[in-house]
Amino acid sequence: MMRSAPLLVVISVILAAGLSGCLDSPRSSVEPARDAPADEARSGPLGFDVEATSSDDIVRCADPTASLPPRAFCGTRVFTLSGTLVADALRLDLVGLRGDVTILDAPADAFEFVATVRASGVTEASVASAFDAGWAVEIVDGATARLSARTTPGDLPYSDGSVDALAFAIHMPRHLRLSMAEVETSQGVITIGGISADSLRLTTSEAAIGVLADVANLTATTSGAAINLVTRPLASGQFHLTTQNGAIRVEVVEAARHGYDVTASMAGRGEIEVALDDGDHGTTPSGAQTFRSQSFANRVIKTALVAQTSNETITITG
Repeated sequence: MMRSAPLLVVISVILAAGLSGCLDSPRSSVEPARDAPADEARSGPLGFDVEATSSDDIVRCADPTASLPPRAFCGTRVFTLSGTLVADALRLDLVGLRGDVTILDAPADAFEFVATVRASGVTEASVASAFDAGWAVEIVDGATARLSARTTPGDLPYSDGSVDALAFAIHMPRHLRLSMAEVETSQGVITIGGISADSLRLTTSEAAIGVLADVANLTATTSGAAINLVTRPLASGQFHLTTQNGAIRVEVVEAARHGYDVTASMAGRGEIEVALDDGDHGTTPSGAQTFRSQSFANRVIKTALVAQTSNETITITG
């Protein structure tokens, strides 16, 4: 059954021109306006100018005995915020559940956030209740805008229904800097592409992580799947890449400004290739492969890169 769903999201809006009047929700809240510092002045208001839409599809489950207690009804809600975002930077805090998380670039000031929620319940009403209470999204305007979205299982009695999967897809202005993105999911692929970021913290399990972005600091952790990174470091920082039984592939820019201090280690059987040229290669007593760029301390952008896996391959190239 298709029906229009209530827009039950938690919205915090700072600056008067945010989402005031855009969302009608009993769980919404609006905070007082706060003036931006003079050096953050813009020709227009800072923050999100977005419209929310939502639709539900609730049907009888193909296998109602797949969960305990048995669930007769299964459903999908697609919730969208679309419009524009004007800011200096964006912070993202995302916690998904058995779902992919994608963050990609968009032209000009275009912004879109799509949450796909899958839920089940003993009745259609219990599925709708899970849609409403089982997750939340919050946006905050300002020079550094912020969007948070996550499951909220503590708000929902299990007997009434449950959110079984939660996935996110975000398109953000390509010129906008991502100051921080903390992304956590399970059994879902994490994909970051076409943007620049000060810091990324990415965690999943049994699924791959792919980053094609200019980044200063990156922590990527998964298991049973690959990590792929193609980047031009924005500033001095650290990359920590960890998986189990998954390959790690890294491609960085080798240039006069960029220096690398690399440690690549393998727990188990596998191969390590560090194919960087402008520096010294070595091997530790434990078998880890190392590399350090010549005159590393004098490089403008210095990156410490640690890669760890087991029973697979690590390849680092320039």
